[in-house]
Amino acid sequence: MKFLYSNVLATMKAIEKDLDSQGNKHADYVKKLLIDATKCYYNETKWREESDTLVTVDEHLRFSVPSSCCMHVACLAFVVIGVSRDTIEWGMTYPKIMQASCIIGRVMNDVASHEREQEQCSSERNVMSTVEACMEENNYTKEEEAYRKLKELIEESWIDIIEEHLKEAVGRPTTPVLEAVLNSTRMLDFLYKDKDAYTDPRALKVVVDSIYVNHI
Repeated sequence: MKFLYSNVLATMKAIEKDLDSQGNKHADYVKKLLIDATKCYYNETKWREESDTLVTVDEHLRFSVPSSCCMHVACLAFVVIGVSRDTIEWGMTYPKIMQASCIIGRVMNDVASHEREQEQCSSERNVMSTVEACMEENNYTKEEEAYRKLKELIEESWIDIIEEHLKEAVGRPTTPVLEAVLNSTRMLDFLYKDKDAYTDPRALKVVVDSIYVNHI
């Protein structure tokens, strides 16, 4: 644990130093976002250990959306593009567009990794993802039924993102900010559309080769 902690701190300092050298005034948010992500992991772990009752998908997402760290990725993008502190703080409150992005990332991750996680987990205690929560809540007997139901949630979340983009310019963040959230969501969709390519990046080999090796 000490080794991991030391390396995480070293990485954070390197990122902050790089941002400072670029004249970025919000490098301190890198550490703030890391601390917040750590709290999210702890809260979900504590909830999982203490929960002894069945949960709904909505209840599950209360803890698993923050621990997906999708918000943290988007807010790091805010830091890099140099938005105001108010905008970064806005992103960290999980506004509608950010919540929708996080739901997409969380649910697509759970569906893509579901079979592998169930094979790897202890037989005494299954991994309770949104897939299991959906099955329990709706009395489904097959995973495929839960996958279809959760796909509806993903589509609804995409609609929320589109609606936020179509709002009047007055009263909403600037287009580059919304685009940063949209692009981070597109990345999540790309990583989890067919399989869990975040956990097993070998699934991206063909795509990476087509860009850097066999490009046209």
